[in-house]
Amino acid sequence: MNKRQMVKSLLWLLIGFGATSGFLRLVHGLGATTGLSDATPWGFWIGFDVMAGVALAAGGFTMAAVVYVFGLEQFRPIVRPAVLTAFLGYVIVAIGLMMDLGLPWNIWHPMVFWQYRSVLFEVGTCVTLYLTVLALEVAPIVLEHPLFSHPIFHKAYKILKHLSLPLVILGIMLSTLHQSSLGSLFLIMPFRVHELWYTSNIYILYFISAAGLGCAMVIFESTLTSLIYDHKPRQELMQKLGKIASVILGVYLVFRIGDLLVKGKLGVAFNGTGTSTLFIVEILISTIIPSIFFNWKKINGNTKGLFWTAAMVVFGFIMNRQNIFLTMSKKGPAYFPWVSELMISLALVAGATMVFIFFVEHFDLFGDGAPDNKKEIGEKLITGPFFGADRSFVKGVAIFTAPVIAGVGLALMLLPSSAIKGYQYPNTPVKDAVGWDTLSIDGNRALESVLFPHAQHQQMMGVSRDSCMTCHHMSRPKDGPTSCSECHQDMYLATSIFSHGYHQTLMGGNKSCDSCHVNTKAKAEVLSCNTAECHKLLPSDTTSYLADSYVDAMHKKCKDCHEEQAKQADGFIAMGEQAKADSVKALGYCTACHPGLPPESKVRLSVTR
Repeated sequence: MNKRQMVKSLLWLLIGFGATSGFLRLVHGLGATTGLSDATPWGFWIGFDVMAGVALAAGGFTMAAVVYVFGLEQFRPIVRPAVLTAFLGYVIVAIGLMMDLGLPWNIWHPMVFWQYRSVLFEVGTCVTLYLTVLALEVAPIVLEHPLFSHPIFHKAYKILKHLSLPLVILGIMLSTLHQSSLGSLFLIMPFRVHELWYTSNIYILYFISAAGLGCAMVIFESTLTSLIYDHKPRQELMQKLGKIASVILGVYLVFRIGDLLVKGKLGVAFNGTGTSTLFIVEILISTIIPSIFFNWKKINGNTKGLFWTAAMVVFGFIMNRQNIFLTMSKKGPAYFPWVSELMISLALVAGATMVFIFFVEHFDLFGDGAPDNKKEIGEKLITGPFFGADRSFVKGVAIFTAPVIAGVGLALMLLPSSAIKGYQYPNTPVKDAVGWDTLSIDGNRALESVLFPHAQHQQMMGVSRDSCMTCHHMSRPKDGPTSCSECHQDMYLATSIFSHGYHQTLMGGNKSCDSCHVNTKAKAEVLSCNTAECHKLLPSDTTSYLADSYVDAMHKKCKDCHEEQAKQADGFIAMGEQAKADSVKALGYCTACHPGLPPESKVRLSVTR
């Protein structure tokens, strides 16, 4: 196995592991598959996939600005790889955000329900638009391939080439906006973000760091490609780009240290705590050391030196984005990312890397400025096993199927049981409600009682067998209004309430089977429970022997009626009875039964279903 195959095998292994973790996350939810909680809703994914992901994709707008704004045409040959890297980076951001959202299918909401004053709205809109712009910028690379020789593709190619300058300008504008706005998200959190990272100028620091990181990322991926594919690197261009990066990083360092000096907080960085150590390490590897190395001829003059210097910058600013989250003050249990979180993120990076490799091998990614051995890494591979008739493609697929399967197996071995089976509620036995005229409902005795005016509901609905059965719908034989906890025995888990052996003994042993089981066309069919004489009062469709959890049973019996009553508010408003309308409308909110909720929350019942 050669060097390329080893790299690809490792990437496919990560993709198999991460894809399995991602599937389980979507099936079982965040609580079962991640270390996130109500106390820490933002974790590794936001810090790495979104915050760091957007910054790592800054090479696209950085190189576009260098060539199109500052007119440094010598860097044009590396614009294409930079734009492709940016596009893949934003795809990672989008997919990572889908993993992080509790309801990922609602990701389209910001595009329809505009919130003009929200920084998140601005970030979401700009990222969406910029991803579209990047897709249009990458499209000509694809359309140049012989596979797309049809005239309609050629026409689309010409249109996109004519639009290249407007697209570049729009991309620079959009990227400038959201690169800085990501930092603005923390402006409202001075009480949570650590003082070494919080500043009212954080949006400026985010933008400057993104520009410097963008240059470093271009050096990183360009030198890495040359090392993997053994082609001649653009050493002179990378050296000049490294010097540009060192200037930007120097500006960032001045702003960062100067801000701490002005606030009088620089001493905090040297107080010997774990947080101060994180800060010092971050500053050293993200700015100070790389700025020196990018201008040190002995290191800057060779490909490996450039690669590791750029890698330091990349790792340093990933650390910067993560440090903000790691040092945030939190209430509740400590957060540490689960293996599923880490592997999903690594899989996204691995997937993007595989796509980049695919472009290197099958498209003219380097354009007119490709190196001297363009024929070897471009034309030869364009007609290779993927698009050509070479049957080794099938063999290649078989080779890389093995690491994917291995990744899936590792995921099933290493992921926690909750990620594989879903979150399992602990057994929480419930107790009877207390009282008569007014019941205190607190099944698990968690001191969060709901007061239910029982007598008032009796009077309102009328004391009769039918009205009582609205709630006491499955009273035991020869019993009065059986308490809810007799059947709904667990706070969160469904309870089996049917004892087959008891019924069999009670009804006379095996001879009684035909009373409930009727053979219809050689198929055993279970009759509805109300066919037996002792269950005449049950609804005709009762065939389930699992009682809902206590919480679900209470909600089902209360919500529909409350919502129906709340709809009558419009009628009272029409009659000019505003006070009565407000009282009735209040029944449609959770606070009607749960007074412990903040009154201003006004959570609608339908939302909690």
